[in-house]
Amino acid sequence: MKKKLPAFGIFLFFNTSDQSAWKLVTNNNSLFLRYQQLGLSTPPENVVKKVQGIWYEVVTADSDGDKHLTASDRKTIAVSDFAGKSYTEIIRQVDQVVGTHQPNDSTLLVFYTSEAKNFVTEINIPERKAVVTKQLPLLD
Repeated sequence: MKKKLPAFGIFLFFNTSDQSAWKLVTNNNSLFLRYQQLGLSTPPENVVKKVQGIWYEVVTADSDGDKHLTASDRKTIAVSDFAGKSYTEIIRQVDQVVGTHQPNDSTLLVFYTSEAKNFVTEINIPERKAVVTKQLPLLD
């Protein structure tokens, strides 16, 4: 039996300076599984000093045909700026996110599987676009 996850369909961002608010996406047709701030941490606290953006793992379609958006469906990797604006879907048809790595303040590496193959995609954070995608060897 599949476990149905709670839907995080609407992200609301709030500006404390002028008390304005806006939605990340305009509808509630997605299931957000995970999100994480993008920015380099500074030892020893390992706290992000300047947020460069936010990346999201989101289900946008019922790919397994069970009429529900669940973690079993294929995922999309998206990025927005730190304020939740300029939401951009970058990688589609992801079966599983294996991990991420941010080597510098403008690059996010996403390691994932799709169609039983391993991939890494380099994302340019400020431009919110894929720079290159490479297939990786299968792990035994």
